[in-house]
Amino acid sequence: MTIEVQFFGQLVDKTGKSSIQLEYISSMVQLKERLFTLFPLLKESKFVIAINNKMAAENANIPEHAKIALMPPFSGG
Repeated sequence: MTIEVQFFGQLVDKTGKSSIQLEYISSMVQLKERLFTLFPLLKESKFVIAINNKMAAENANIPEHAKIALMPPFSGG
């Protein structure tokens, strides 16, 4: 089982990728640990995480075959 992780905006520059496939990870804590190991520059970045097109809480569980999006903060206008 895998999950897809997409990067947007400046996060593409920090990771060098627009998306990656990861072996299934069940929690946000595990996801962040894995991403920070793969892409250390993400530790310095601010971003929000969406799971299957919905903003995710820090303690959210990740369903199988999820689509994860990491997006830089955005401002309204």
